[in-house]
Amino acid sequence: MVYGYFNKIMRIDLNNGNISYESHDEEYFKTFMGGSTLGAKILYDEVPKDSDPFDDSNKVIFATGPFQGTGIPGSAKWSIIAKSPLTSTLGDSAAGGKFGPNFKGCGIDALIVEGKSPKPVYIWITEEKVEIRDAEEIWGKDLYETVDLVREETNEKASIAAIGPAGELKVRYASVGIDKHSYAGRAGVGAIMGSKNLKAVAVMGKKKPEFYDEQKLKEIKTQITKALAKDERGHDLKRCGTPGGFATYNGLDNTPKKYWDGCCWSKEGEALEAAMYNDVLKVKPQPCLYCPLACHMHVSVHDEKYDIEGAGPEYETLAMLGANVLVNDLKAVAGAHDLCNKYGIDVISTGAVIGFAMEAFEKGWIDESDTDGLKLEWANPDLMLDMIHLIGKRQGIGDRLAEGTYFFSKSLGKEEYSVQVRGLDSPGHDPRLCYSLAVNYATGTRGACHYRGCPEETEIGDFLLPEFGIDKPTEYFELEGKTNLALVHQDFGAIMGSAVLCAFMFVEGEASITAYLNALNAATGWNWEVEDLVKSGERMYTFQRILNIRDGKGPEFDTMPMKFSKPAPDGFRKGKFPPFETMIKECYELRGWDDKGYVTEDKIKELNLENFV
Repeated sequence: MVYGYFNKIMRIDLNNGNISYESHDEEYFKTFMGGSTLGAKILYDEVPKDSDPFDDSNKVIFATGPFQGTGIPGSAKWSIIAKSPLTSTLGDSAAGGKFGPNFKGCGIDALIVEGKSPKPVYIWITEEKVEIRDAEEIWGKDLYETVDLVREETNEKASIAAIGPAGELKVRYASVGIDKHSYAGRAGVGAIMGSKNLKAVAVMGKKKPEFYDEQKLKEIKTQITKALAKDERGHDLKRCGTPGGFATYNGLDNTPKKYWDGCCWSKEGEALEAAMYNDVLKVKPQPCLYCPLACHMHVSVHDEKYDIEGAGPEYETLAMLGANVLVNDLKAVAGAHDLCNKYGIDVISTGAVIGFAMEAFEKGWIDESDTDGLKLEWANPDLMLDMIHLIGKRQGIGDRLAEGTYFFSKSLGKEEYSVQVRGLDSPGHDPRLCYSLAVNYATGTRGACHYRGCPEETEIGDFLLPEFGIDKPTEYFELEGKTNLALVHQDFGAIMGSAVLCAFMFVEGEASITAYLNALNAATGWNWEVEDLVKSGERMYTFQRILNIRDGKGPEFDTMPMKFSKPAPDGFRKGKFPPFETMIKECYELRGWDDKGYVTEDKIKELNLENFV
């Protein structure tokens, strides 16, 4: 018996419409758990290492973990995984809303979509049936329209994961939107859905798997929910969402001014801070299912220029489509976020590629003959909005920018100026402030990422992980312990991505990891100690690393972008940058890899992975 799971993975072949199911033993789930690592295992077994991400051999995997179905805060999360068109290795992204619980409520743990439909389709799954439906009338619609139309055809209570026009056009950083609420933004998985002519997956279900000790699980859920509801830090998140951190981050020069070349934008950035954000955008909290924190914000702006009603900008939007391009017009940033949501493109990579294009124009690498007469100048809100339209439609210069920062910069022979790792753009957090991010980005299994490992939350926010040995705050610009901090957070991130849980329960809500471990044991009967959980994080992160290496994205891509080695001339981090070579060497030693960064046979055996790789 596999408690906490249905032990049922659905497979849909879009080539012919065949639907099949498969199951695994308990050891399989103990090893890979679910979510991102379960998806990594499927990619490792089924997607050829040298295949192009847009080949029909790629898969799109929708995956939950042992927490979906429990009703525990943070369990609205779910993962979508494919070989990324940006990195050509593990592409995983997560979202919330209410999709994860409804998906598992249909009686399945994961869905593997393979092949390519001869025409646009969407998939409709309930507890009783699975249908592959025609989507030709929906193809071409924006993401918000798609959600509404699919609900009209299915059920108003259905949860919808869909792509917009950018996914259809295979913009390499196309996102997947859920119910006009939450977004699986990173790694371009929406483009892989588009390459398969898959417009959406709609789900509705309330089934629950059999739990090992359901009564104990209910008691723990109640305790966790009450604790989170009382947490003051969590209350701050509910008031402001992630934009509440912008003032602090910008004041510390943690934001990417002028595509990572600028500093000291504190005065200009005041227009994007929380007080202005809440007032100008008419903010209302929009929580995911079961969440007492509510980091997502619904915004409403209706005037002569903007007509915005929906999910509001996150911190990353303010960073990448605000500070990064020197735009401090809050309504324009909200408009940019709204456009990205409707086209279905990642706000981080969109901001990054626009910032790089502006730098390229400024330095003369491209000119008006490349841009159809557009002057790609900094601090121009209207230009930023125009560029998002061009990217979402793959028109003009937007067609080249739709390839992503790495590929666009490479076409100019200027890839060393692109701020990315393995092809995934760096988010709005600077390793020149938080040294741990240098290693975290360099060895990130999906590329540069601040939530498959979030050590900046410890360096800036004093977030501690006592069960993992992180029991005291750190000091800025001190090297000691920073590499280990990154590795611990990567392992913790692997757990969050595979369990599948929202890390904000811990980072912002200060939830107890031990309490969630007790819930895991009540759900599954695994009877794990803290040491078992910690080891599982290392195991899952390491397996993802093995997939990177198999795909040719191994140690030679463990790099720090050139711009992060250039110290700021003034400001809080004046003269500072991380000693990357020292840190990466220490990383390999602490991980127990060889001195070139490859996972050793001894480490594979230590982690009980020898039967799986």
